[in-house]
Amino acid sequence: MPRNKNCTACDLRKTCQYICLWGDGNHKAKVMVIGEAPGKDEDGCGKPFVGKAGRLLSSLLEDVGIKRDDVYITNSVKCRPPQNRTPTRKELLACRKYILEEIRTVRPRLIICVGGSAIKAVMNDYRLSVAKARTSKFKIFDAVVRTTFHPASVFRVPYNYKLMQEDLARYFGKSKPEVHELHRQVEMIKFSDLENQLKLFAKRGDVVIDIETNGLEPFKKD
Repeated sequence: MPRNKNCTACDLRKTCQYICLWGDGNHKAKVMVIGEAPGKDEDGCGKPFVGKAGRLLSSLLEDVGIKRDDVYITNSVKCRPPQNRTPTRKELLACRKYILEEIRTVRPRLIICVGGSAIKAVMNDYRLSVAKARTSKFKIFDAVVRTTFHPASVFRVPYNYKLMQEDLARYFGKSKPEVHELHRQVEMIKFSDLENQLKLFAKRGDVVIDIETNGLEPFKKD
């Protein structure tokens, strides 16, 4: 499946670094994941889903026992839109021929569209949204098509992580996903509590901390 580095189907080629970024992964995969469009990291290295959203997607797949190496991953739009804006209908239509070619070549049994742009492009129905499609089952060629949120949405709405876990567990026939906490609250009274938490954070990946205090000197005794 060679990429068309000379594609002129839309104007995104004028603003992106990597023209027509193709999918990546197992070309005989039973599962295909289709996202929206390349981001900054993807446009820089020429691979889909390698940034923060990609790492989160890998974690979500692991929650339901699926290895990323066993999945083919691509995007509904092949060039990065300026400032990572949502692709237009014209841009989705321009790239749909590439998506269909990837589906015909890989021949997956299950296609998971992450985000509204993906399900619109795959089914060529621009009335669809994640909210409408999450509870629906579609079909294209010999593949079943399901929909969930885009991993990037979790950074805006953390609760979407739980919903994505539930969706993927349902799509893969699991009773429930392995639960990984995305965030939790910890009350720290002493400096030693903070030191212990920092040691735990050092063993993990990226950590986001929201600190609440009771004044400018939180450890000062009343």
